[in-house]
Amino acid sequence: MTPQDKEELKQLISENNQALIKEFDRKLDIRFAQHDEKLDKRFSQYDKKIGTLYNKFKEESDHKLEALIEHHDEKFNTIMEYVQDIPEIKHKLDVVFNQVGELTVKVEVIGQTVQNHEQRIQKLESKY
Repeated sequence: MTPQDKEELKQLISENNQALIKEFDRKLDIRFAQHDEKLDKRFSQYDKKIGTLYNKFKEESDHKLEALIEHHDEKFNTIMEYVQDIPEIKHKLDVVFNQVGELTVKVEVIGQTVQNHEQRIQKLESKY
């Protein structure tokens, strides 16, 4: 083989290798693109699932929160109905306690009067 043949052979091998490398790169690019498409599909499916699950969770939690707030509002309103009557009840209790105090004083006065009358009766009985 002549040096020129060797050179041509090297040139042919180099061109063939470059063509093979280009073909390999092209096929590799196609496979990467296909793989990227598959990944994009999977991620979009996961995103849809996650979005659906999140929306469902958000809707359920919103309903639960609304029900909880409504329940507590009802309790609060019931408590406020009772609490707003407290000043009136307190006033009525004060009046009742005052009346009981007055009755207690009257009973004590009556008790002292009865004792006085008993003492007088005893004095009168002892004289006669």
